[in-house]
Amino acid sequence: WTSPSLCTNHKHSRARRISQSSSPPEARETTKQAQGKAEREQEQLEQERQTSSQSKTGKQKARKNMSSSQEWSELVSEDGLVYYYNSVTQETTWDKPDCLKGAGDFEQDGDWKWIPDNEEGYVVGQVTQELFNGDLAIRTLDGVDFTFPQNKKNPVKLLPVQLSSLNKLQDDLVKLDTVNDPFIVHNLRERCKKNDIYTYVGDILISINPFQQLPLYTAATMEKYHHGDADKLPPHVFAIADACYKAMLNRKQNQSVLISGESGAGKTEATKVILQFLAEIAGSAGGVEQQVLLANPILEAFGNAKTVRNNNSSRFGKWMEVHFDK
Repeated sequence: WTSPSLCTNHKHSRARRISQSSSPPEARETTKQAQGKAEREQEQLEQERQTSSQSKTGKQKARKNMSSSQEWSELVSEDGLVYYYNSVTQETTWDKPDCLKGAGDFEQDGDWKWIPDNEEGYVVGQVTQELFNGDLAIRTLDGVDFTFPQNKKNPVKLLPVQLSSLNKLQDDLVKLDTVNDPFIVHNLRERCKKNDIYTYVGDILISINPFQQLPLYTAATMEKYHHGDADKLPPHVFAIADACYKAMLNRKQNQSVLISGESGAGKTEATKVILQFLAEIAGSAGGVEQQVLLANPILEAFGNAKTVRNNNSSRFGKWMEVHFDK
């Protein structure tokens, strides 16, 4: 039970609630349109702010790249290799800075690998796709596409390579930035293409058979290596022979030169060149080097064989002694 006054207040309160919720449909539609317009204006303002911010950022990056490109200089080393120097930070790098790169340079950016090859040993390529059977689709620097077979259970690990390092050839393999089988093969192959057939590995000399006559063994060259500074001269078999000869004179001890290699590598030719050098600087007048070499056919008659590279391949080691008068 309630009093009349409370009932009256209840009716008035209910009437007010009804009147508040019973606005005409046209008013509600106008309100929605106004809200939608306000939201669209807000989105437009936000887009304008973002566009303005991106424009400022782009201009800042452009100014930064412009200033960065002005800081970098492209230089050439004594070996003819291109490198880059930053005049502000004093930084030096073999890799071309991004601010100096063009469209063609960015096309060569990416994950490059050494790919084993039956003919070349290794080639540089990118993995463009992994096939369903596990094989890899490869594209080389020259744009040649081929498929590299992979064993899913025991896949070949492809070694990474920096393209900028391919031009940094060294006459001593210990100077290489990265020492691995692919890079050693690449360094030796590219040097051989320039007729630089000799390459050091510390005190060891690697010789690549060029299968052609090269003007590397003249009397003037002998004099240069005998009287010059071998450390400042290119790698050569004369440097090895001269070091042995001088060590024999200075230490009063016997010296040995070990010449090894597979069939057809040029071991006999290297032996002849060393004997010619020793005979020349020691003043031999009897052609002792020719007498020693003339014994080769007799020695080889004791055990030779035909191989895929040489029809007259020695199957044994040969020992030669050369004695010098005091």
